Order: sequence, then structure tokens, then C-alpha cells
Amino acid sequence: SVYESMERLKVDRLDTVLCHDVEFGNLDQIVEETLPALQELKTKGVIRAIGISGYPLNVYKYVIDRATTPIDVVLSYCHYCL
Repeated sequence: SVYESMERLKVDRLDTVLCHDVEFGNLDQIVEETLPALQELKTKGVIRAIGISGYPLNVYKYVIDRATTPIDVVLSYCHYCL
């Protein structure tokens, strides 16, 4: 949970919450549940930025094309040239 992480870090806000290695999860669940939940926290001021990370480039297109939540950060460690 975001709040548990904040408690362990002893902070009242997180700069970035990154959904890491999204290709290993259910992409529809990330689009339909995870990102909207993070957007609620962003609206409340609990987090400042929402991000996704992963390896295959096609997962970014899938998530970005379907997400209604703005994604602030994309971290790719793909070896191909963007």
C-alpha cells in the first residue's frame, strides 16, 4: 500500500509511484484499477507522479493507448532504440 510505504519512509507524500514490470501483471487490471487508484491519490496530493516501467516496448503502447489516467513517467530498460 502507498500509505504503508509512506509510513515506513516517514514521509507525508511520495514524489513518484512506479508500477514496475507491468508486463508481468494483468495489463487490463493496471489500466482499469491500478492507474485510476493512483490518480485518486495524486488528486489528493498524496503522490506527485504516476509511472510505469517494463522491458518490452509493446506494453507501453498497450497501457498508454487504453489508460484514461495521465502517465507522468515511463521507465524503459529495453535495449532497442526508441
